[in-house]
Amino acid sequence: MYTRSPETSASFRLAPDMIPINEYRTKLKGLLEKQDACKSAINNNPKIKWIKRGTWTASLAWAAFLIVQSVPYYQAIAAGDADYKVGNYDSAELHFQNAVKQTTSYGATDLRKAKAWNNLAEIYRAKYQLTDAELLYKKSELLTQSLPANRPEIPMAMHNLASVYRDEGRLDESEQLERQALTRFDKYNKAPDMKRASILNGLGKTLRDKGKYAESERTYTEALKIQMHFLGSNDSENAGVYANLGGIRRDLGDFLGATRYYKQALTLDREALGATHPYVGTDLNNLGCLYRDAKKYAEAKTSFDDALAIRRLSFGPNSPLVAKTQLGLAELAIRQHKYREAQALLLQVQRTHSLTLPANHPDRAVFYNLMGEVYLAQGAAQKAYDYENRCLQIRERVTGATHADYAVALADRACAERVLADTISFEKDSARAKKILKDTIGTQCPVSDRVFEALRKANSTKS
Repeated sequence: MYTRSPETSASFRLAPDMIPINEYRTKLKGLLEKQDACKSAINNNPKIKWIKRGTWTASLAWAAFLIVQSVPYYQAIAAGDADYKVGNYDSAELHFQNAVKQTTSYGATDLRKAKAWNNLAEIYRAKYQLTDAELLYKKSELLTQSLPANRPEIPMAMHNLASVYRDEGRLDESEQLERQALTRFDKYNKAPDMKRASILNGLGKTLRDKGKYAESERTYTEALKIQMHFLGSNDSENAGVYANLGGIRRDLGDFLGATRYYKQALTLDREALGATHPYVGTDLNNLGCLYRDAKKYAEAKTSFDDALAIRRLSFGPNSPLVAKTQLGLAELAIRQHKYREAQALLLQVQRTHSLTLPANHPDRAVFYNLMGEVYLAQGAAQKAYDYENRCLQIRERVTGATHADYAVALADRACAERVLADTISFEKDSARAKKILKDTIGTQCPVSDRVFEALRKANSTKS
């Protein structure tokens, strides 16, 4: 089985309008005083100074354009931003909803609307309410198209929309939009900055999901170089890129490199955000996957259990992110031949998916793949075959039929075909799965080792 854990979001924020403030100073004196009061709790806290991984914070340059009546909007933005940074997503959602409400009287092209939509969309995306997030990101991206062509808000809005496309499994659309965002940004900006790093990080994620590992790693490395130039090596903003680089190393079987990156991410997030922040849950989930692949099963169970507790606390029991960790635990149980335990976990995942995810979401493919493995181990080969077919249908649509994940499900279907005495199909699927793995991740990768060993065992079993 070859699954991926979710990755930490990179930061992205719109650049403020550069509008002269002299003529507004008198009117804005009261506004700025109130604004400073509600933002001081955030900005003066060294632990969260650089944690800006999704929202657009209110800026004084923007405030200069406003009049005193805008205080409720900025209070909502600042309060929501503070809650977002410490992982209090439910409260942040309420504040950003209030910010959106405050913009209803603004003009159709007022960029404050885009800011509010983006921030609320980021909360929805963090909570895996992807349909809601996509709608708001699209509204924000459409509004930015009314700006002059050289404005950095345009590529950043494109990048944001691409991120939710990736979460939805629409990888081709995500890659295309990320590349367009990068091209537009480079056209009007001579020097790289943190916004370019955000786009690169998003593109790297999509490339990894598509199995383009070498290009993905180069893209992540470029993003990290930019961030370290502006922030230094130990800033918590780097944790997301460290986690993503760790994912590449894990995919390629470099457990030592993956462990180093994953632990760097976990250390930075814990120090900056505390032990129960959702980002820490992601870091622990990543480590659980790594330890499982390295056959360190006790460490994997501890990491997954800790991640599950954080995610239940942060998102509730029926979140797709909770289901992701349960998928990790189910695969761990399968590796240890605890099939009843795995099946119980998978049934919980199935209930969550039925409530929260579309039929063709990539996480559903993982569920079908694992359930197929459980049924095959229990001797129900036809059920296993049917589940692997459903997995293959989703993966072919999402990643294409030459991806390593597709090859794993193809090999699992071949094992079912062997038990069903369909020798011709077994040999055809086995050969195809081996070729895909050889061409994508190589024959020395632990994933390839597991697949080849499973096919050898299946071939030696009499039907």
